[in-house]
Amino acid sequence: MGLGLSAGGGAHAHDDGGLCVDVVEMAATATRNTGWKVVTEMTKSKVARLPALQADAVGAEAEWTLDVRGADWLIVTYMQSYVGFGAIELSCVRGCECRPHSAPKEAFALINASEPTARFSEPQWTLLDLSKHSASCVVRAKSVSALKFKLMLLSLIRVRPPGVADADAGAAGESPAGEEERTRRDESLKCFGVGGGFAINGRVRTTAPWEALTAS
Repeated sequence: MGLGLSAGGGAHAHDDGGLCVDVVEMAATATRNTGWKVVTEMTKSKVARLPALQADAVGAEAEWTLDVRGADWLIVTYMQSYVGFGAIELSCVRGCECRPHSAPKEAFALINASEPTARFSEPQWTLLDLSKHSASCVVRAKSVSALKFKLMLLSLIRVRPPGVADADAGAAGESPAGEEERTRRDESLKCFGVGGGFAINGRVRTTAPWEALTAS
């Protein structure tokens, strides 16, 4: 059984069906981990940055088993910088399907944490559409670069009211999403700058000191 939408595994669950797995929990609940470790770096002025689950080698892999029943999206938060950061492949390998929202024909999300136009390091996110929901969805992060990659958060987001069944067209006894549900999803996606919504450069809001987020 995976980390659940209503409880489970020490994850931060919410009554609306959301689930957030932070850095420490990602490390503790990984069902497989080869080469990922919790790292807290210091700035030049000795301020601790936000902790991250970090890979530093090609082929480093971590897997989590999540209960994604009722979830619409998997959101991966990571640290992005203008130079020196690597890339990962993120995929759902068993028990469900997830595809990058920006490239739905791709079987996995290729996430590059280096962005030459960035002015400093800051958290960013990648949004994946979930389908074929199950209680045991295996999510894998695989490093494809020798440069460091910093995972900050795994989140499951659900926009339908609690108690409403999944609307997967391929699931037994269920019907395709109705107009009301599509509207809820479209409105929710605006939070992430999708479909004309406003997001400040994809930044994740935080109460931590800004110096802990940015490169010095």
